[in-house]
This record gives sequence, structure tokens and C-alpha cells, in this order.
Amino acid sequence: MGEIAREVLKLLEEAGGEYVSGSSIARRLKVTRAAVSKAVAKLRKRGFIIESHPKLGYRLVACDDLSRAQSYVSALGTRVRYTLHYLPSTMSTQDVAKTLAEHGAPEGAVVVAEEMSAGRGRLGRKWHAGPGGLWLTVLLRPQCPPARIQLFSILAGVAAAQAIEEICGIKPEIKWPNDVLLKGRKVCGVLVEVSAEADAVRYLLLGVGINVNNELPEELKEIAISLKEVVGKTVPRLPLLLAFLSRLDDLYEHLKSGDDEFILKEWRGRASTLGKRVRVICYDEVVEGTAVDIARDGSLLLKMDDGSMRTIQVGDVIHLR
Repeated sequence: MGEIAREVLKLLEEAGGEYVSGSSIARRLKVTRAAVSKAVAKLRKRGFIIESHPKLGYRLVACDDLSRAQSYVSALGTRVRYTLHYLPSTMSTQDVAKTLAEHGAPEGAVVVAEEMSAGRGRLGRKWHAGPGGLWLTVLLRPQCPPARIQLFSILAGVAAAQAIEEICGIKPEIKWPNDVLLKGRKVCGVLVEVSAEADAVRYLLLGVGINVNNELPEELKEIAISLKEVVGKTVPRLPLLLAFLSRLDDLYEHLKSGDDEFILKEWRGRASTLGKRVRVICYDEVVEGTAVDIARDGSLLLKMDDGSMRTIQVGDVIHLR
């Protein structure tokens, strides 16, 4: 983010939503007004909503109204041209996005809903998506072979973790492939669904669910957690949405340029799975070993008890120790 931007953000947060003049910020940080303006522009690109007034200065806005997202998304300056489709309620944002994709919607269509009645997660699990959470699906049309799809799963988890850290100031971990964890419990899940032919991807749906201010069912409280529970206050969802789309855009650009290692490095820096003994439940077997790394395509590399290496492309990981 940059040191000046961090300091500007801190001053705006301390102001509690009140305006702070640019000259006042410049004096306190001992920088130029131009440096303050540049820092504000950087923060806006990161997803923070900062309003400006010619006489009063700047103020940080904690907005939770997702229906207002399009105007702010357009100002992010992302390479992907995001178009928001806001729904008060739906069965599944994945299903709505799939319909849009099949009818020719361009890359960057984003379906976001206040709640879902039939949300789903990885491996066919039901995803509880009540009011107060951030539930969305992003449509992408990457020009890549199906063999690279796993990287999008890795990429989406990293983007969500980065957005949470950016807005909430807490660093989540990631359990392979893309479960985002806080205090060892799941705060965000990712579902990747793809329509592909033998040698090309037609479109890809990145479904992301983040527990923000929503109430979790009693039966999930030992394994799931909300951002509100961690930070101790309500978290505005609109800046979190903007931050996620901004980080997704940056990581997607690395992937398109062939810089897969950048994405894998970001994942490794947050990985809770590496170095642990794990049990992996695959479709037709259960294997145990030590997770040592991820491959270039995002697969998990296990060292087995006999010293051999095993590559896991799809499976449910349980950390043993």
C-alpha cells in the first residue's frame, strides 16, 4: 500500500467519518499536498471509499450498501471491466452468473446478493448464506487450456485473503486449495465452476462467500467464523467487495501474463497447510502424508510415509498436526 497511504488511512479512520483537510494531513505527515492526493488515489484503488470536498478535505465512508457498488467499481480503474448485477435475494449467484454467461455476458459480470437460499460450496456442500455476508460470483472468460483451471481456485482464495487484510487489518491463512481461515475457522470459501471444451475454456465462474456480519448457524460455529466476530464490530461490505475485485484484477493480470509463480508465492505466504501432516479425502480414496508444497498448476504435493511424492489435484484436506 505504501507508508504514506497507510498513514493517511490511519488519520481518516481516527476522524470517525468526519472530514480532514488535505493541508492538515500534509502538515501532520510532513509531506506535500500532492503526496496526500496521490495516497488517497491509491487507497481508492484498493477499495476504500474516500469522499472529497473542495473546502472540507477528505473523509472515509464505511458503506454497507451493496446496491451502490457499480459507481464505485467503475472508478477502480481495473483492467477487467466489472459490471454489477445486484440482487436482494437469489437461490445461487452461481446459477444467475451461469445464465448470464450462456447468454453471452462479457467477462467481468459480477452477481452479488444480500442472501442466497440455495448456496453451495466445494464438493457439493450446502453453503449457508444469510443476510450480512458477502456473496458473489465473478464471470471470467480466460484464454487458457482447462489444465490451468486449478490456478483460478488458488487465485480467488488469495484475492479474498488480501482483501480481508486490506480492509480489516488482519491476516488470514489459507487451507489448500482456497479455504480462507481466521483463528483456525473458515471465514471465506471459494467455488470454481467451468464450462470448457477439450482444449479451451468457454467461461469460468468464481463464486466467493465471505462471512462478514452474518449470523452463523449454531452447528457451524466451531468450524466457521465471521469478520464481525474477529474485529469486534460491524464491517462495511462495500469496501470489502471493492478490495476483492481490485485484488482479483491484479492477480488475474499476473496469470494472463504467465507469471503463475507470483500467485503461488502469495498463496505460500499465507498457507496453513504446508508443513502439516494431512489427510486428504479424494473421490475414490483417502491418503495421508505431509504437505510440502503446491505444484505450478496449484495441485498439492504430499510426501508419503515411504518417502515418495504424491500429487493431489482435487480433495478435501484435514489438518492432522
